[in-house]
Amino acid sequence: MTENNRKKPSGLIKQPRVVPELPDKTVIKEQKTKLKEKQADQESVKKINLNQQSNIKVSLNTKQQIDILLKFSSHKFAYELIDSMIDNYVDTALDVDQKRAFKTLSKLISE
Repeated sequence: MTENNRKKPSGLIKQPRVVPELPDKTVIKEQKTKLKEKQADQESVKKINLNQQSNIKVSLNTKQQIDILLKFSSHKFAYELIDSMIDNYVDTALDVDQKRAFKTLSKLISE
């Protein structure tokens, strides 16, 4: 090998210039429509699940008791049974002022 081949290159390594290109307008429009569709899908999912805001954690024994009561009652779902139990509790266990306060707070929360 000659001395010229062993010599390290001096200065910067020359690379070809990179020129960015703008994407087609149709590609941008397609991406925007896909984004809008995803947002619409997410909003519809949120609207569908408004009834199921949170879960209530109960013991296994309480869950079994609710299941037994569902078999004896005319209710199909646990939330219907719980609603009727709340109504019964409000009617029998609360005094007049507590009933009024409960109904007022329930209306404020539901709005």
